[in-house]
Amino acid sequence: MTHAPVLPGATICFLGDGQLGKMSLMAAHQLGYKTIVWYPSDKNGNNGPAMEMATHRLTAPFYDATFDSSAAIDEVIRKADVITTEWENVPLSLIRELERRGAIVRPSSRVLEVAQSRFREKMMAGELDIPTTKTAWVPANTIVNHDWPEYLPGILKTDGQGYDGKGQYPVNNVEGFIAAHQKAAVDCVLEKRVDLAFELSVLVARNVSGEISVSDVVENAHINGILDRTVWPVKDRGFTRSKLQEACDYAMKVAEHLGLEGVLCLEFFVDMEGNLLFNEMAPRPHNSFHGSIEAAHTSQFEQHIRAVCGLPLGYVKFHTPFKMQNLIGGNWEENWAPVLHDINARLHLYGKSESRPGRKMGHVTTLELNR
Repeated sequence: MTHAPVLPGATICFLGDGQLGKMSLMAAHQLGYKTIVWYPSDKNGNNGPAMEMATHRLTAPFYDATFDSSAAIDEVIRKADVITTEWENVPLSLIRELERRGAIVRPSSRVLEVAQSRFREKMMAGELDIPTTKTAWVPANTIVNHDWPEYLPGILKTDGQGYDGKGQYPVNNVEGFIAAHQKAAVDCVLEKRVDLAFELSVLVARNVSGEISVSDVVENAHINGILDRTVWPVKDRGFTRSKLQEACDYAMKVAEHLGLEGVLCLEFFVDMEGNLLFNEMAPRPHNSFHGSIEAAHTSQFEQHIRAVCGLPLGYVKFHTPFKMQNLIGGNWEENWAPVLHDINARLHLYGKSESRPGRKMGHVTTLELNR
């Protein structure tokens, strides 16, 4: 594979049209790139936030029985110099077909294959000696009985398509496990529940030349499985410093192991005994690093563009303490208006056409400039 950089003026194709794509496109345009956004429209024909930013828009199904007659694939291969994703659940078959036809896709199908399966993520962690939660594989056709006490109470999670709390079922006993497994009706993992002290995430970037960069670690708080807020710096609890370094070391180990070309966010639990436990990862910009737009020397979105294009990586450390608060559909309209009066707050509204409970409509980053 060539290590030659994809220079400004070239065209980047993004698979996915959400807010992560929108903010990545803004970074790409700032650096002088042209962009394509490819995504199937939703059932009402609406496009997502990234579509409005694209140099060229492509609306076509991701799925094709053979790909032999896919005009969309032909168009992307003809126009794009590099292809990336803003969402890890793009069909793996599409990514592999693009690679088979010689397209440069970053991150690669190898990275996405692991990231699309909670079980493969945990297996990889085991191979790399990264501690994780106690996890069992529960295929859809498993007959659940009373042989699972070591994993209960736990959380049954669908193996794939898991984000923003989707596909998660708290289970306290075997009866609850049986009911949740029947409701899920797909391959799952069962994770032993952990008594949490706090949650962390870290962002690592690696480019095609093997240059690697890791962010500061941030602290997260979730509500109903959806990220509510992120803060930096992480609160000092006496053992925090060593856990932050462990998280950075593990992130770099995973990036090297997968041959990452792009950015990768890893999420960790810290239990009440101070143990750091890998939870999951996402090979794309991540909600918990939105604060990097204002508070870091290089935002996660610019870093993603630099990494997938083979440019030198930026300096991603934070220079200003901050709190990032998500605006979630339901009552989000009431929460953002007062922000306009706060000189330390930065408001980001994603421009989504429909507000739904649990849907991320925007975020606010508040800088602690006088700290």
